[in-house]
Amino acid sequence: MTELEAIEYKDFAGKVREINRAFELIEDDEVMAIIKHRYVNARKHKLTLLTYTATTSTATINRRIGVGVATIADHLKLAGII
Repeated sequence: MTELEAIEYKDFAGKVREINRAFELIEDDEVMAIIKHRYVNARKHKLTLLTYTATTSTATINRRIGVGVATIADHLKLAGII
């Protein structure tokens, strides 16, 4: 690894660690499952809705996505990532 690559690796490793911490701050298991399905597994919004509408409504799924994204964003703002 070159010196520049080592610097970039160290920088991105810290960002990845903060993103993982932000993800762990989501308290509701269902919100975490929906966020993991949508963003970590890189599924489309429509597929996420189809997967979870059997147990909850579309509006509820969208609210839970909003809660999860807000939780992650708030932590990343406090950590100085965004």
